[in-house]
Amino acid sequence: MIFWHWNIFNRRKRKKMSKREKKKFLSNDFIDRMIQVERNVSASLGEKKEYFETEYYNSLNNSQKRLYQSFLKSKISKRTWLFYGMIVSSILIPFFKTNNLTGGAVGTKVGTDGFVSFIPLILLGVFVGIFLVFSIRERIKEKRVTRHTKIVDEIIRKKRKK
Repeated sequence: MIFWHWNIFNRRKRKKMSKREKKKFLSNDFIDRMIQVERNVSASLGEKKEYFETEYYNSLNNSQKRLYQSFLKSKISKRTWLFYGMIVSSILIPFFKTNNLTGGAVGTKVGTDGFVSFIPLILLGVFVGIFLVFSIRERIKEKRVTRHTKIVDEIIRKKRKK
């Protein structure tokens, strides 16, 4: 949800939401962020935890857990469907072009000359794009982890002073 404020479509979607939907989304987003903070802290201490093993998740009541589960499923499914859609379309277009299953309709629409030679370039572009997206996401996660650890360290220092 880090791109919620940057994405224009999500801003439009947020403006169309009712107050109840906004409250539901923001509460689930807050739960997600708190669980991520706890997971990042435990990972920095050398202990890997799944989201359902965190203390914050276990402190939620059953209705909040159920709402968070549906929030997580929708969040993950949007990303995976987009990713799989790109991969499947890059695989199926050449198949339908070379196969006589469609009667040559795809081949005539796409063009018969030179398309097959562009397949490696298209795949290379897809893989480079995926690599860039993952590397940028890792940098963002790294910055978030350092920010969260600084916050936790400040809280620990304040408690030690007392």
